[in-house]
Amino acid sequence: MCYKIGFSDEVCQTESWKTKAQEIRSTWSGILLKLDEESTAKHTKIGKTMTIAKKADGVFLPKIDGKLDLDKTIDKLLEAQEVLKKARQLVAVAEHV
Repeated sequence: MCYKIGFSDEVCQTESWKTKAQEIRSTWSGILLKLDEESTAKHTKIGKTMTIAKKADGVFLPKIDGKLDLDKTIDKLLEAQEVLKKARQLVAVAEHV
């Protein structure tokens, strides 16, 4: 699983969008790595959509029979959702400082 950010076509057409995208990626990546200990930095080229962090390998382990453990998967997705909520709050605070 990856944490991604994306930009609208309107934003991508501005002159300084790549610089701004780099700053946003750096801010979000730093916050996500602090909030989610199972994540690692993942930086791709600056683009309309970018991966900024990814969950460590092995987070979604299958059951012994090889099928996906749906309960554990849902728990991990809910944890990631909470991380994103906290990250949004921290980013909002950082932007107003």
